[in-house]
Amino acid sequence: MVAGLQAAGADARSSAPTDAREALRSDIQGLRGVAVLLVVVYHYWPGLLPGGYVGVDVFFLLSGFLITRLLLLEVERSGRVDLGRFYQRRMRRLLPAASLVLVLTALCTFWLLPASDWNRIGAETIASTLYVQNWWLAAAAVDYLGAGSNPSPLQHFWSLSVEEQFYFVWPALLALVALWATRSARRLALLGVMLVFTLASLAWSVWHTLQDPSVAYFVSTTRAWELGAGGMLAFWHRVTPPRWIRLVLAPAGLAAILLAALIYSDQTRFPGVAALLPVLGAAAVILAGMNGGPGGLGRWMQAGPLVYLGGISYSFYLWHWPLLVLAGTERSADAGAWLLALFALAIALSDLSKRFVEDRFRHPAVGNGAGARRTWLLVAACMALSVLAGVALQMAAERSAATALAALDSAGTGPAGALAIGAAPLLRDEGRGFAPPLTAARGDIAEVYRLGCHGNETKTEPVRCELGAPGSTRILAVAGDSHAAQWIPALAILAERHGWRLHAYTKSGCPFAPETTYLRGKPYEACSEWNRRLLEELRAEPPEVLVTSQYVGHLVVGSKGRPDSAARFARGLVASWSSLQASGTTIVAMRDTPRIGFDVVDCMAREGGDYEACALDRNEAFSYPDPVLQAAGLNAAVVLVDLSDHICHVDKCRPVVGDVLVYRDPNHLTATYVRTLAPALETYLRPLMDSE
Repeated sequence: MVAGLQAAGADARSSAPTDAREALRSDIQGLRGVAVLLVVVYHYWPGLLPGGYVGVDVFFLLSGFLITRLLLLEVERSGRVDLGRFYQRRMRRLLPAASLVLVLTALCTFWLLPASDWNRIGAETIASTLYVQNWWLAAAAVDYLGAGSNPSPLQHFWSLSVEEQFYFVWPALLALVALWATRSARRLALLGVMLVFTLASLAWSVWHTLQDPSVAYFVSTTRAWELGAGGMLAFWHRVTPPRWIRLVLAPAGLAAILLAALIYSDQTRFPGVAALLPVLGAAAVILAGMNGGPGGLGRWMQAGPLVYLGGISYSFYLWHWPLLVLAGTERSADAGAWLLALFALAIALSDLSKRFVEDRFRHPAVGNGAGARRTWLLVAACMALSVLAGVALQMAAERSAATALAALDSAGTGPAGALAIGAAPLLRDEGRGFAPPLTAARGDIAEVYRLGCHGNETKTEPVRCELGAPGSTRILAVAGDSHAAQWIPALAILAERHGWRLHAYTKSGCPFAPETTYLRGKPYEACSEWNRRLLEELRAEPPEVLVTSQYVGHLVVGSKGRPDSAARFARGLVASWSSLQASGTTIVAMRDTPRIGFDVVDCMAREGGDYEACALDRNEAFSYPDPVLQAAGLNAAVVLVDLSDHICHVDKCRPVVGDVLVYRDPNHLTATYVRTLAPALETYLRPLMDSE
């Protein structure tokens, strides 16, 4: 399941309850209450309901059912769907409350969260406003740059994005079918199109979840079948099941939902096949209540507290997660009481939001003329305010970065970085800044990311970046994972200085080695295929020099612990290097950088820039066995580069050296610091690059 955001740790599995304007069955409101409780309890007390994220699937089915029921009634009345009226109702229903939360969350982010998070949350504010947050998070799930980032107070907007994208496509699809089909064949045509749509999405969801569950969790294509299933259920909205069927369906459906919430966890591959349990459970509860209300245990769904929670479920969904994230840095020792207080505050804010925002804007008539103009003005105003809030947060991040750099420049000397090791005070003067500032640290990365040639976790085709001296016939190549990519800023400087071209081949989480490694607990097949193709390309066009490095934390599939994994890696590296050496390529193997193990940017923000509080003992930073070192010991022709003494002092690895921030996360160096390592790296490479 999603480890990333870890986001879910954290992982961002929240729901987006939505609502129809027409009168609702009380059992549906009760089911909403159950669903939102599952999600909130999962976020606040994950140990109680490790699979509580299935509440989102209940909401998806409910949304598909309610929306399709309205559309079918409209088709029956008029033979068409008024798309303009439909979209106006949706926007009035959703935008005002969502915009309020987005704007207030942006303001609270500015006051409560570290400046290092402002730019990212500002971008997510814009993505949430435009209802593409799910695709934003899907991209982050396969992006090494997103690893280790704090949970965002807006990541729960992913499910709202899924629903809005469905609302954009589904009504238009049904409207086209209604216009195309004859009156006698219209109902059958609508059902047929829904069936194909739903089954296609379900099949894709099953396949995609098996291949890449981190991405499959968020994208609309793997979730559309859940809403489509609700739409198909709407065809039976006039059916009255026999009482004995209701007595079975209601408790069985509720039990299925609760069972999923209890037995599923972050390790469950989801959605895929696993999502069928909560979706079919919700469908059973809805079917049991058709035209008469559920009997037996199902009547519990109409209990007053659940119906109340169902009524405020949209606002409850919007408020509960930002409150938890924004208050996270301020929690008292009594976490239980703190969480209960946040839970109560979320309900209070939801009640106020429901009465004074949702109900205030959702009921005025919409359609043509003045009502339509007022609606679109409201839509424009809400979206403009939210986008401006996101842009303002990003501008604040840039201004904070500029202020920090100005303080550094005012000291009269530029940042020395690695050149200061052993020659400068460990601590800076009061008020002196460092580069890059915390607000810009996460984006201080190698050029290959910006150029789009660094492969993400799904790519299998190597993409070459060309840097250094254009047109040169002498080729210096670099290959490997993000720990190889981090050396590119220094390598590009040296390539240009010595008149070489630099060819960069890098891919997230993928060491340049023949062994298959793990990625989030499963074999990283895309990496194996990428390595096979890259080795073929390098043999066909051998570079004069190949630089390679890799993260020490990779594990070989089938290995027995880290020592065994490192030994197997070393043997595989020797084999790959030898085949390239036979083609005339000189191999330069770089020892991996010290592994800090905690987010340095967050630590510096939390500790107010206290270097010593965010330092790590040097021996601990090098506690992992490095297969590159072992492989270099087995191949005498390899040039081994070890820059450890230019990154860490003799006793500790500190977050800032020579007024330069060393790390942008738990284990990657900032591009700024890597550039200051160019002179040290040049001492190893000059004999190779100056030779003819």
